[in-house]
Amino acid sequence: MAAYQQVCETLAYAHNRGVIHRDLKPANVMLGTFGVVFVVDWGLVKIMDTDQIQAKDTQLETKATGLNRAFAESPMKTSSASLGSERTKMGQVAGTKGFMSPEQAAGDIKRMGPPADVWALGAILFCILTGKSPKDEPDCAGALDKLPRIPPPLVEICLTCMAPEITERPAHAGELNERLVRWLQGAKRSERERESVEQAEVAFLALPEDAQRRCRELLMSLVDEDGTPIRRMARELDESALTHLITAGLVDLEDNRVHLADEALITSWDRMQAWLEADRDGQRIRQRLAREARAWARKGRRKEALWQGDALDDLQAWRRRASPGLMPVELEFIEASASERLHVGRRARVMTTALLLTMFLVTSMALVQWASATRAMDEAVAANSEKEAALRSTEIRALSAEA
Repeated sequence: MAAYQQVCETLAYAHNRGVIHRDLKPANVMLGTFGVVFVVDWGLVKIMDTDQIQAKDTQLETKATGLNRAFAESPMKTSSASLGSERTKMGQVAGTKGFMSPEQAAGDIKRMGPPADVWALGAILFCILTGKSPKDEPDCAGALDKLPRIPPPLVEICLTCMAPEITERPAHAGELNERLVRWLQGAKRSERERESVEQAEVAFLALPEDAQRRCRELLMSLVDEDGTPIRRMARELDESALTHLITAGLVDLEDNRVHLADEALITSWDRMQAWLEADRDGQRIRQRLAREARAWARKGRRKEALWQGDALDDLQAWRRRASPGLMPVELEFIEASASERLHVGRRARVMTTALLLTMFLVTSMALVQWASATRAMDEAVAANSEKEAALRSTEIRALSAEA
């Protein structure tokens, strides 16, 4: 594919200069001893007029002359025509069967431009992928589908280049080359990721069983809750697990900071993906705990920074469920939070007891005062009754004396 990409680059330059090859085929590509690639047999070229050149930044120095136009419309006879079934046809229809675009095969010179070469480049790619010429396969798409080893993006590039309609193909070889370069870069990146994943899996399984859990916790601590890689200070991590992972090549240590040796492991290593997927909530708690525990220790261990309420309940539930391995400062933070909760609880109970006692005393005093007031009122009523009775008795005696 690297050699094919050089062919595309060659044609990209030609198209940029207003030149169409019109006889591209495997026989006209030569591979040098030291990786040099040559595109040969330019005997059927068509020179486009300046206003036909699609590159915006480069133009031909002069407009095509009448000789150039005549040359474009009457292709020269090639001196190195291929033999056998790929012999170049001469005359109105110029090119090689199986490697001519529909417009070229129809002899439609006016519609013939860089997309015609792009079609031929697609046909060459088809030969590379299948080992056959397109003319030998009535259904090129079906032939490619029968070969599952071919990456789907490469199949799409091939079939797009060989689209019957000119407008459906890449406009010129430069555009094709850009697509191919993107795919090559992605393929190389995928290959590196695959190798990295294989190495990570082998290295992890080679760890002692008692170290695997601690190493898992350390690896998880290097991934943020949103799945992005983060760096941690080496002094904050389990020293034994860190030593195992550095030796295994899974993490790197730079300037006393630890990070994943390959960040792609987060998304490409199935084992790590399973860890993250199995405990999304736990990963959120883990990273928040790591951040806030470090901040608490750095800022004087103030009790205002400790967790209480639902946050502490969720943390303790997660610890019971997952039994995660935590760093010393995180354990200290959790212990301080739990102690503060107990202290706050005791203080709340004392305050509640004091409040109840105060309420009892106030209520008792109110009852005593009410009872005293009631007795005083009763005594006053009784005194008034006695006075009224004495007054009536006096009045009765007075009435009796008068009688």
